[in-house]
This record gives sequence, structure tokens and C-alpha cells, in this order.
Amino acid sequence: MPEPTSPHRPQTGRPWSMRRRMILGVALAQATLLTLIAVDLLVRPPTPQHSLPARAAFYVLVGALLAALLAWQVERIMRRRATELLSLVEGFRGGSPQIPPDAVNRVDRMAAAFNVMLETLVDRERALKEANAALEARVVERTAELAESETTLRAILEHANDAFVQMDQQGRVTAWNEMAQRTFGWRPAEAIGRPLEELIIPPQQREAHRQGLARYLATGEARMLVDNRVEVVGCRRDGQEIQVEVSLRVRKRGDASFFDAFLRDITERKQLERTLELQATTDQLTGLPNRRSLLQSLPKAMRRAQRSGRPLALIFLDLDGFKSVNDSFGHEAGDHVLIEFARRLRGAVRETDTPARLAGDEFVVILEGLVAGEDDAARVAEKVLVASRVPYEIGEGQWLPLSASLGVSVYSPDEKISAEDLLARSDEAMYRSKHGGKGRVSSWAQL
Repeated sequence: MPEPTSPHRPQTGRPWSMRRRMILGVALAQATLLTLIAVDLLVRPPTPQHSLPARAAFYVLVGALLAALLAWQVERIMRRRATELLSLVEGFRGGSPQIPPDAVNRVDRMAAAFNVMLETLVDRERALKEANAALEARVVERTAELAESETTLRAILEHANDAFVQMDQQGRVTAWNEMAQRTFGWRPAEAIGRPLEELIIPPQQREAHRQGLARYLATGEARMLVDNRVEVVGCRRDGQEIQVEVSLRVRKRGDASFFDAFLRDITERKQLERTLELQATTDQLTGLPNRRSLLQSLPKAMRRAQRSGRPLALIFLDLDGFKSVNDSFGHEAGDHVLIEFARRLRGAVRETDTPARLAGDEFVVILEGLVAGEDDAARVAEKVLVASRVPYEIGEGQWLPLSASLGVSVYSPDEKISAEDLLARSDEAMYRSKHGGKGRVSSWAQL
């Protein structure tokens, strides 16, 4: 006989599923928390004694308690349902006739849910395998790209126009290209693994190299070389020193430091620069320093006089009658006279003095390190005057007597005059000699 039904619960009604109960529990927990917050804020507005951070901490604590209560309820429901299903399974297995009418439906629904779950797991496993396969393919592709890039970079460095040298933080060479071999004379097999200082650094600079490397590794500070392009002296395998332009960068690989250096041999360029500078500051006819060199040297000589406290003198001289030599015998004869006078001028002054050709037949001599000032300058000027009076050979068997007019000015270290003013004084004294009969010496101090 069928069991009578309760008047308060229709027979056709279905019990709530676990999903509905969980949704209802979450909704009730959220509503409870929000209601508590709203009532608390309306009843007790925030005050200095009840600041918002403290209230927020209280709300978080209440929310955590509600979440724990909900988790406990969900775990309880799931345990009860699992117990019921296990009882049903045992009943099916034992052939028990006391199986509720809706048990089969519940088992069917559970089986369907498990099937859906398994299908979802299978789909997710398939998607994960596909993603892993795609990732592995990308890793392989990227690894190949990196290997190709590294190969290309090594080829570029190997055939670069500059020497490329890599050094580790122990100071040992880890890379050495073809141009490095051509520049310094060491083969890669000989260079790699050896201390850099033994290969390219002159002996007198090796200790400074070791100290600089240690200082950089300890402090990360570099005085000059790192991240700059500088000119230094290098050393070849045969001991020959060369001028090298260095560009240095530091790379970090974990805790290790590597130093990448590009080096270029600039010895020929520096020699060319010195040659051009010499040509720009040397009179091509006589080989004496020219006007440009004189105007650079005189201020430096005056500063040296200030530091030493010893006076210097400037002799300004002009060959008398030189224009008539060019007019009567030609410019070749005039050039010969200038060359010969320059040779005599060098012989008449001291090695510490600086003779120069200013222009045409005008010459200047810088006398440094004088002790007696005017007297020392006068003695040197007389020697120059005597040398200028010796006749000049302007052709085979042709001798021409000439002389020079000289003007002398002495610079005392305590004077506040410029190099141009000192030169003007000597020029003025020279013209006094010209107007006084030529072939003589005049002092600016006696004008």
C-alpha cells in the first residue's frame, strides 16, 4: 500500500538540488554581510576612535566567518549525498528491494554529471596537450632563431673591421676575433683563457689595469674606460707599442660580469695627425716653428716664467736689405739667405730657447729661464747679431754681406701683460734699431 503523503508538502514537489542550496547559501551569506555593513555604517558613522581601516578589518573577519560557515555546510551536504549514493550502490549490488523509487533517477543524474565531468576533463586534457605541443614548437622555433642570431652575431664579430675582445671578471679572455689576431699578433687558441694584461697591455700599465678591474667589480664605478671611447696605448706580441682606440661595454649574466671591447689600431692616424700638426706649425722653408706655433708657445712660456719666478725675453729681428736680394738676385737666392740665416740663428741661441720665423724676413726668439734678465738677453742678442753679419753665398763665388736689426723686451713674472703686448714691445724696439742705423740691438726698456 502506498505511503500517505504529507498535507504540507505536495507529492509532485521536487527536493532542492545541492546546486540550488549552494547558490542560496552564497546569496544568504552575501546578503547577511551587506546588511551588517549597511546597518553598522548607518548606526555608527566612522570616527577617529572607529576608523575605516579598523571597521574594514571587522567586516573582513565577519565575511571570513560566514565563508567558513558556508564551506562547512557545503562539505556537510556533499558528505551526506555521497553517503546516500554509496548506500544506493551497495543496495543495487546486494539486490536489496528496499530501494526508493527516485533512487534510479538520482543515480542516473549523478552518472550523467560524472560523464559530463569526464568529457570536460578529456577536453581540457586535449586542449592542454595541444597548448603544450604549440609551446614546444614555439620553443624549438625560438631556440633555432636564437641559435641563428648567435651564429650571425659571431660571424659579424669574427669578420668585424675592429678587434673584438671579450674578458670575464677574472680578467681572462673569452673571445678573440680575426682582427684581434691581426692587430696584436696572438692567435685565438693562444689568447683565449689567458689574462688580458699579458696579451695587449704594456708592462708599465698592468698593475693599473688590475686595480681598475678590482675597483669596478667592488663598486661598479669606472673612471674612464667603461661606456666611453678612449685612446690608450696597446702592446703587440712582439713588444711594439701602438695607439689604440677602445670602446668598452659591460654585460651582466647572472652574478657574473663580462667586458666586451672593440679596439682599433689608430697608430697611422695619430702619426698622420702629428705630421699635419707639424706641417701646420712649422715653416716649410726654414724648418723653424712658424707664426702659429709661436703664438701658441709664447703664452705657455710666460706661464712657465710665472711658476718659476724667472724672467724671459723676446728678441724680434729683421734682416736688413733683404728685399734688395729678391729684387736683384731672385727669390731663389732670397730663399737661400733665409735658410742659411735660420741655421745660424739655431746655432746662436741655447737649446732651451725657441727661434721661429714670423713672416718674410722677420724672426723671433723666446729666451726662457733667464737669471740676469736684460743682461742675459743682450748677450744672446749680440751673438745673433754677429752671426747675421757673416756674408751669405748666393751663387757660385758670389757672397753678399747682410746684417739684422734686433729688438729685445724682457718679461718679468709679476707683470700683467699679454703675449701680444710683449710681442708688440719687441717689434717696437726692433724698429728703433732700424731707424737708428740698422745692424744693431735696441732694448724696449731703454726706449
